[in-house]
Amino acid sequence: MALTDVQLRKLKPTGKEYQLADGHGLVIVVRAKGTMQWRYEYRIDGKKQKLPLGTYPSVSLTEARRDHQTAKIPYDQIIWCIGGKPNTDYMRPNLASTLNSKGQIRVTPQLRVIGRQRLFALGDITDLDENKMAWHITAQVKSAAYNIRKVLAGNEENFALKAYKPQTGIPKMAVTLGSPHGRRLFASNRGRNMSDDDACSKGWTHAGSSMSQNIGRIAEGICR
Repeated sequence: MALTDVQLRKLKPTGKEYQLADGHGLVIVVRAKGTMQWRYEYRIDGKKQKLPLGTYPSVSLTEARRDHQTAKIPYDQIIWCIGGKPNTDYMRPNLASTLNSKGQIRVTPQLRVIGRQRLFALGDITDLDENKMAWHITAQVKSAAYNIRKVLAGNEENFALKAYKPQTGIPKMAVTLGSPHGRRLFASNRGRNMSDDDACSKGWTHAGSSMSQNIGRIAEGICR
């Protein structure tokens, strides 16, 4: 239950420290000698953290709640996942029909841009139904390169081209741990984490910082 001004005015020391919660991590701590301190309590990796917000009554209940709402929690590392947003707005004036509602380029299973028989698109800017990760681009490049060669050789029908199989259901992420260079961990299909050495022995490629970049690329095959 949230604290009230009347309740705060009645707080008395008991010779032993105790605290009362206002909600969402905001508490008031009553010291053994009567000093009362506002505190924001939260957890990081399961460990309790405490952020002082001033003493009562110098800091009122209203002010403590305001400071609690606007408090800046210190951190060593933050991973901010916001999803991908293709930078394709420049295409709308002349190529709007090739984009979906999310701004992704619509492609066929052969990686052809919808409505453009001799234009191929790959990477995060496409509407491929797969985890958007950097290492998938290698397989896309191989499929697109094969298909472009076929088209250049005069084989433009879809049955003559290779269909790309999206990589779905494989949620892997490379996270750098420690300092200064860290150590990457990969979630394997066997339910355990693979270290750098494991990954290297299996021929995996470290994506590094490129994972956070939009790797969308367009390969264009023009038959003259």
